[in-house]
Amino acid sequence: MFRTEPTPAARIDTLTSSPPPVRLPMFWKPVLCASGVLLLVLLGTAGRYGYHRDELYFRLLGQHLAWGYTDVPVGTPALARLFTTLLGDNLFALRVPSALSAALTVVLTAALARELGGGRSAQTLAAAGTAAGGSPWSPATCCSPPWSTWRSGRRRSCALSGPWSAGTGDGGSPSAWCAGPAFSTST
Repeated sequence: MFRTEPTPAARIDTLTSSPPPVRLPMFWKPVLCASGVLLLVLLGTAGRYGYHRDELYFRLLGQHLAWGYTDVPVGTPALARLFTTLLGDNLFALRVPSALSAALTVVLTAALARELGGGRSAQTLAAAGTAAGGSPWSPATCCSPPWSTWRSGRRRSCALSGPWSAGTGDGGSPSAWCAGPAFSTST
């Protein structure tokens, strides 16, 4: 008999609602290939040049850990201590965290491309572009402490993982947001 029309707000709501986005799969083979090649190159060349003054400084701070330093975050000397304890007091041990971080940055960049709707080619291009250019190969990273790659990689991964971490879309995990200041640059 009486036909009720939906309210204007309900009509707008039905017009603007859209189905949930389709999540594309992560294409692991090309992403891990780019990440692995970068990791092998960085680890293979880790001992080709001597200590940088900042590496010696982080090594020293790692031997005298404190809750805070005026010029570096707490995580950097802690990582120096951890890796020199595990792998011995040598150049390779100090440069492993940087290489691992650079490889992880390649994977996180491809994951971000996926979260933004990129398919296989976008993920592959993002991974290859990150591995081939940018921070790991710049003269500032190769000639300055390897921690700079690690720290910038961590800051990038924290910033990029925020709303997309674990694909939740809810602002990210609090642990990723809280860990950033400990492992980012102090400047």
